[in-house]
Amino acid sequence: MISTVFFPRMIDSFHEICDTPIQLYEFGSVRACSMVKSGELDLAIVNLDFYDKDKFNYHVLMEDKTIYCVSRSHPYAKEPNVTIDMLKDESVIFLNTDSVQNQTINLRYRNEGLTPNVLLYSSQLYTTLNFIRGGNCGAFLYSTLATNPRDFVQIPIYPEITTQFGAVWKKDSIQGTTQEFIDFVKQYDITLYV
Repeated sequence: MISTVFFPRMIDSFHEICDTPIQLYEFGSVRACSMVKSGELDLAIVNLDFYDKDKFNYHVLMEDKTIYCVSRSHPYAKEPNVTIDMLKDESVIFLNTDSVQNQTINLRYRNEGLTPNVLLYSSQLYTTLNFIRGGNCGAFLYSTLATNPRDFVQIPIYPEITTQFGAVWKKDSIQGTTQEFIDFVKQYDITLYV
């Protein structure tokens, strides 16, 4: 799940030079990669921190950081950073269950001998932020999603969790129209929107 700000602009820019229809679906990265592998999707924009990305062709679009978000009244709101050990008794919100980010965070918990107390799995930013505003939980989000924090605080995680995002597609059997979009994506500059 990366910032969707650039998707409409990227699609519009593509359609200025090519009339190939584009149809978008929202899935977690795990499911999206599985669908690319099975041929259900031609291409997916995903978190590239999955174990078998070498089975795909891929192009890195951007890098992002995972942060921990809490309400301004939360006990950790003034902390300079949080560690997984600090969150051992916290109620937390994860992205949907088919998110690569969850695998990364769960591994951090396991390495500390801990199990996260997951209150909610959600891909709905509005819902997640409403839970955070309640003050009794925190959420792991990508920094590009947690923009304009009026009533919540973004706290860096230590050690830092960085993630690359990009396009993945099968190594064989790419159709011409998909190749046109891949070529476009490879040259598209999303830094204006990150």
